[in-house]
Amino acid sequence: MNTIYRVENPLSQQGLWYREDGSFNPLIKTLTNAIARDFPMGFDPAFKVDGLDWISGCDNLTDMQNWFSVQDLTELHIRGYDLFKFEVEKYRTVNGHAVFANEHVLSNTKLDMSLLKKIY
Repeated sequence: MNTIYRVENPLSQQGLWYREDGSFNPLIKTLTNAIARDFPMGFDPAFKVDGLDWISGCDNLTDMQNWFSVQDLTELHIRGYDLFKFEVEKYRTVNGHAVFANEHVLSNTKLDMSLLKKIY
């Protein structure tokens, strides 16, 4: 079993760059600071492997500061995003970060977003 952390909106399933249906919608560009806004996040076949949709996360909390500023986290939380801990049976690394498929999730737990603010 492996642990992956992810900031997501569990109701809308809108990611930072893509909607649940896979259409491009760079929500991240609407954030005030958006430290990850210029990351190349166009379509990448590495996120469509084995007939599954793979989504981004981090295999440790410290790496979250590479993706989000404290301001980003505050704005995302207001928009319904939270920090989640996923226990997965399998994950891969793509472009230096962890990716997992929902089919490999054994459990997930909502965590307090302030955990990230303490790391920064």
